[in-house]
Amino acid sequence: MLNLINVTFSAVGLMANASLVLVAIVTWRAVPPRWVGVLIGLGGGLGAVKGVRA
Repeated sequence: MLNLINVTFSAVGLMANASLVLVAIVTWRAVPPRWVGVLIGLGGGLGAVKGVRA
């Protein structure tokens, strides 16, 4: 049961990080200070890599 819960949380975390990458793409095109999109994308990308490796 604990493994099922852990897998569920990992999948949700991966989806959340993927959505942060999508938000970063939209922010890169819409918001003038591009560093906002870079920071959001960096956090989402690193979180996604961490989720895949775990």
